[in-house]
Amino acid sequence: MSVASGARLSETRRLATNGSPRVRVENDAGLVEVVAWERDEIEVTIEKYAPDERGLALLEVEVSGGPDEVLVTYGAGQALVDSWVDFKLKCPRATSLDLHNASGEVLVSGFYGASRVATSSGAIHAARMRGTATLTSASGAIAGAALEGTVYARSASGDLSFQGHMGGGHRLETASGGIAIDAVNGSVDARSASGSIEVVGQLTATSRVRTVSGDIRVHLLKGSRVRVEDAGRGTGDIVETNGVPVLLLQTTSGKIEVAEPD
Repeated sequence: MSVASGARLSETRRLATNGSPRVRVENDAGLVEVVAWERDEIEVTIEKYAPDERGLALLEVEVSGGPDEVLVTYGAGQALVDSWVDFKLKCPRATSLDLHNASGEVLVSGFYGASRVATSSGAIHAARMRGTATLTSASGAIAGAALEGTVYARSASGDLSFQGHMGGGHRLETASGGIAIDAVNGSVDARSASGSIEVVGQLTATSRVRTVSGDIRVHLLKGSRVRVEDAGRGTGDIVETNGVPVLLLQTTSGKIEVAEPD
């Protein structure tokens, strides 16, 4: 977001915490960036942008809470042109996050606790997370790197892209976009209504890769322990034999390619 000229106001606030607080951020328009650090306190930098000083006064921000829970919000309450608020937070690594952004990106990295991130019309970028991550967007792409906890990601109209070590089981879904997963370790349930899916990794538990109108490409790395089943246009039912996990691949109008380790 940018304007050719206008007014800008920046301020920083700090709050003491218990070391593992719950932090909730709600933003109507702007950037939300939350990164982990080693201190037992939260630093909130607020950057307001508007066409003029009068516009800045209309951008009402709340920062409240105590050592256990912190709330950071900006709600316009009315239609404002070329006005937004960027939130940049530094929080303890054990923080549990609940982040909502109506119009703008969310960037989050470095946390051990559970994280929930949602946008209406903005991309989500998550990196170096260990706890369960729930990432949802109505009309934005979702990208992740080195997510070691369970990942639930869903976009109504955006691509999903994940790389780096991803341990555990993951569920990824997009209505109109592609899915790319590199270096998954464990299991995956990936589905797209109208996009191709590519998976590279070591699969050791029952997994599903399904798309309605797109191609499927899978590269199984050494150490994978799944039996590949090409369901094609079948029912997609999974039947394990003698406890051997299954990788089920299914597309309605696309091709399937699988590269298995030697």
